[in-house]
Amino acid sequence: FPPDEIWLDLKVAKSRTKQGFLFCKGQKVGSSTGSTITLRIATNVARRLGIPDICSSRFHHTRASHMAYNQRDPHQSFLWTLVRDPTARSISDFFQFHVSRQNI
Repeated sequence: FPPDEIWLDLKVAKSRTKQGFLFCKGQKVGSSTGSTITLRIATNVARRLGIPDICSSRFHHTRASHMAYNQRDPHQSFLWTLVRDPTARSISDFFQFHVSRQNI
C-alpha cells in the first residue's frame, strides 16, 4: 500500500481510507500493542517493497464507524483487531477508570 505523504499527522492518521493496514482499536484489549504491531508490519512491508517510508495504515483510537471500515476495498486492505475475555476486560476497565483515577 503506498504511504500517505504525512502519515504522522494526526489528521491523516484519523482520516478515512479504503486501503492499507487498518487496525480497529478496542478499549482495554491491548490496543497500544496492536498499534505498534501495525506500524512494525507497515514499515517492514514497505522496506521489502523498496518504499522509503511506511505503507498506508490506520492505528489511532477512533471509532470504526468514523473510519468507515465498511467501505474499505477488501482487496487493497487488511483489517484486524484484538479480542479479550469480557470479564478480564471489565476488571481492567474498572481498575483503570474508577479505582486508579477516582480512588474508589
